[in-house]
Amino acid sequence: GRNRQKLEQLREKISRESKTDCKCAIIIADCTDASSMEAMTAKARAILTTAGPYFYYGEPVIKACISTGTHYLDITGEVDWVQRMKRKYDSAARK
Repeated sequence: GRNRQKLEQLREKISRESKTDCKCAIIIADCTDASSMEAMTAKARAILTTAGPYFYYGEPVIKACISTGTHYLDITGEVDWVQRMKRKYDSAARK
């Protein structure tokens, strides 16, 4: 995420509601900062992104995942964007 305070609040809420001690790591990344995206994707086996519009925010995540060999999954319904990303990155993503 981009906002540490909001993520800490969410982690506390998860702990409170699940009555467990949520110890999930907080990783700060911003799609306008390629190095932060690569640092984030390098710490994961897979990235699930649920924030769009993907036309504006999705491509940097794909690029970082390809760079670090991380699996990528999103929930977009932006068909034109998906087709463009497949044409542009399919070959690199398969390596």
